[in-house]
Amino acid sequence: MNSGAEALPSPPPLPPAKRYNAVLRLYDAPVHRDWAIWATLFWCFMSAAAIATDKEHRGLPPWLDTLLASIFFTLALGVLPVWVRLRRRRRRWQSIERRASGTVPADGRDAAEVRGSRPAPDSRAAGDATAVRDSTAVRDSPGDQPAPYSPPAPYGSPSSAVPHVAAVPRAPSGALARARDGLPHPVARALRTFQQAGTARDEYEAMLEAAEHLGVAVCVTAAALLQGDSREADAASDDSRPGHPDRPGTPLLAGIQRSCLSSGAMFGTWTRGLFALRETAAQNHLLLPGFSTALRSPADPSGARDIADDLDALRAERNRTAHGDRPVSQPEAALRLAEFRPLFEHAVDSALFLDGLPWLCTVSCEYRHRERDFRVAAHAVVGDHPIFERQTYAWPIPVANDTFYVLGPNGPVTLSPFLTHAFCEQCLQMEICYLSRVRGRSGDATVKSFNRGHDIVVPDLGNDIRSLR
Repeated sequence: MNSGAEALPSPPPLPPAKRYNAVLRLYDAPVHRDWAIWATLFWCFMSAAAIATDKEHRGLPPWLDTLLASIFFTLALGVLPVWVRLRRRRRRWQSIERRASGTVPADGRDAAEVRGSRPAPDSRAAGDATAVRDSTAVRDSPGDQPAPYSPPAPYGSPSSAVPHVAAVPRAPSGALARARDGLPHPVARALRTFQQAGTARDEYEAMLEAAEHLGVAVCVTAAALLQGDSREADAASDDSRPGHPDRPGTPLLAGIQRSCLSSGAMFGTWTRGLFALRETAAQNHLLLPGFSTALRSPADPSGARDIADDLDALRAERNRTAHGDRPVSQPEAALRLAEFRPLFEHAVDSALFLDGLPWLCTVSCEYRHRERDFRVAAHAVVGDHPIFERQTYAWPIPVANDTFYVLGPNGPVTLSPFLTHAFCEQCLQMEICYLSRVRGRSGDATVKSFNRGHDIVVPDLGNDIRSLR
């Protein structure tokens, strides 16, 4: 590069952060970004223009009639809805403060899917300035022990109301490198994006996206193994009833089905599934290998953090940013990154057992007469490389082509309907997609691509979701 080249122009300034109810305690600041102020002005001028141009005589002076009409319609249709919004926000904030003063829900409910308010200044750790300066050093010094994690407090609540959470053990130095080589491709690719981010803000956003992909991968793998065991039980027993509450996968599969048939599967769906999976993993070591070490047993009195706790805290931070409270500067992004990175690395380290449960995408399946088995060619959907390695297997059962399977302890188990291959009309290529929601009462279902998050409609997949048990 020419040394005499001119420096690049500085980027434009960031827009000001949104402040709730900062103007007259009703409207958000800056006011031009609040729809309520525009609605109030619309009704004010609209009512004044309607009365002023009306030629019918009402017994009052025109100026008085126009003034009274403007005041009435502005208050009724402009100010009253804003006041109702203020009351709803206050009730919501009060519920957040009450939750913050107690304990975190053990069942993984979406208690933190709340407004994206900025946390109180005193809820940050005492060493915030040091965390900004050493945010890169945290990434390069695996031996340092992080400070105890405390979830961010809602706006206006004292820091003493935040419950103390046990310290998060730091992941070993090679955990992310091993994860990029052995975890399912959507997770490994997200980890690659996370490690190659150039700024603290990009790294923060990549961390939250990778955490969601990790939750989907762990929960979908467990759901597929449990669904395969349920089908085998139905085939082997005549008196087994579909969806029987004694089945090990009933709580997890029922939760996924309920979410897909209502508002859709989101980050909270997968974290709730992991909380529901704790007892199942503790009782089914052979069916779910590795899950019992990643998930804390309900009978464990130590209260140590597991992958469900880590991903649930990252889900709360993801919801916080999705509701408007994104980092507005690189130093703030570095602070949040230093706060949540230990949780993320511990979750990745806990999920390394997935390298023993590889994802496969079948290419062909041929019956061999002499060996009396099936020769299956499949792509190993693992690692961060976009070109998958082709492998050959000899299985005693046939499998469908172009279908995702997880190679479990008892053989291949289909990942459908949780995972599928679909053509994205926006990306113009085939994408790996996970289950999102069912479209009404039809048999069509909507899946979401890991790569871009695009929604893709898949025909007849909704019927498979309704048959989950």
